[in-house]
Amino acid sequence: MLTPLKQDAVASNNEEASARLLSVDNESTGAHSYNSLEDSSDHHVPREFHSQHSTTTILHSPSIVGPVANLCSATLGAGVLALPYALQQAGLIWGCILLILAGTCTLYSLQLLVLACQYYQVYTYEGIVQMACGKRSRQVTEISILLFCGGCAVAYIITVGDIVESLQLERNVAMVVVWTIAMVPLSLLKTMTSLQSASGVGIFSIFLLILVANIHFWRDLEHHVTAKMTLSTVLWPAHGMTSVLTACPLIIFAFSCQPNVCAIFHELPEKHRMNRVLYVAVSCCAMLYTSISLAAYLDFGGAVQPNVLQNYCIHHLLIQVAFVGMTIAVIMAFPLNVFPTRVTLEGLIWEYRHGDHVEVEMEDTSSSDVQEPLLPESYYSSYEPLEESRLDCLDVRHVGLTLGITSLALILAMVAPNISVVFGLLGGTTSSVIGFILPGMVGIKVVPNAQWKPKLLIVIGVVIGIVTTAVTVYSTFVPTSGGTHNPCNATSN
Repeated sequence: MLTPLKQDAVASNNEEASARLLSVDNESTGAHSYNSLEDSSDHHVPREFHSQHSTTTILHSPSIVGPVANLCSATLGAGVLALPYALQQAGLIWGCILLILAGTCTLYSLQLLVLACQYYQVYTYEGIVQMACGKRSRQVTEISILLFCGGCAVAYIITVGDIVESLQLERNVAMVVVWTIAMVPLSLLKTMTSLQSASGVGIFSIFLLILVANIHFWRDLEHHVTAKMTLSTVLWPAHGMTSVLTACPLIIFAFSCQPNVCAIFHELPEKHRMNRVLYVAVSCCAMLYTSISLAAYLDFGGAVQPNVLQNYCIHHLLIQVAFVGMTIAVIMAFPLNVFPTRVTLEGLIWEYRHGDHVEVEMEDTSSSDVQEPLLPESYYSSYEPLEESRLDCLDVRHVGLTLGITSLALILAMVAPNISVVFGLLGGTTSSVIGFILPGMVGIKVVPNAQWKPKLLIVIGVVIGIVTTAVTVYSTFVPTSGGTHNPCNATSN
């Protein structure tokens, strides 16, 4: 994704993590006890989501457009580039089933996280995991986010390589040049204020790419590759269940947005409207994903590439605009992933050296005292906002970690076969943990009378994580034969 976890992952380690983790007080008017959850007709949706607030009129209520846009921005990203390939692998039937299941599980996991935010009155992903499951689970969360953001940084470099390769330039040389003159300097900044437009650029680029894919599809129907394919080949997996399992983590990765929902919920003035926000945002993303997946797959058939950009000829003006937009977007999104990776590493190093941990007592949350920050204020003071021009004040630790993270990302990008391998590994590992397993564990704590749903979510996450990761690794070393496509020589272009 173009801006996955960006400011929310950062906030949990500096600004919001330094705010104290508040425990639940069942007698407080602002907290919600288990009794209030049990009275609800739907245990996995907060009471505020129900019809008792239906009398609130839209004229007197803030619009949900802003929160929906924020959640869509957190969801839509570079993962969309691999979705047509995922549909080609799974076939139309299994591909659509996977899109529906991934969207449904994502929606339920988001509802569990929102319910936990209300219950614990904590509004960071790591915070609610720690309150519900303890300190070790928080550390697992931080490591998962670290790997997730680092993996996305690798994928962005690969995307740049795919784009420049279409210009008949030497791939590795071009990646090194873009990495040196743009990605590393931006990553050295201590604040990301100048990159706030990255989200808007990314969303615009994705919408433009979807538009280009659909125009390209409808422009010349009779020359589609799928017109020469049998119906069974289009509908069913390319290589049996192995192809379905290859597609599964790619789709899961595309829906990953769980760590962002806590901050979005916290900023929503009328909390009872959050359920509508979740439904609308997930539905919009699912429709957009389905649109580009169907258009590209039916257009190119078995020749769909792991990065769909490689299927389009750069010689067309509209496609050139889409390519330029995606290039700018991934370059600006790269430091937004390096930043939380660096902050998380700093936090883990601090904890290892100083042993400053927060002990969250879960035996009686109703009477627990206000907890101290996870790290002392002296640590977070080093991340106070700085002027972007003060690069000369960057300390050796900051520069060293930044260069280490970005260099490792470049090396991995140069050896990775393609973008779908990176997304597949992230979807099978970190996305399964962050998106399914941890929300399910949190749900068991806050939904005591409907635990089969959170447990099922955990089982789905574990099975997908183990099986699909093994299949992705196997497919990397034993690749299946696939179609080839020269976009500028294809008749349909």
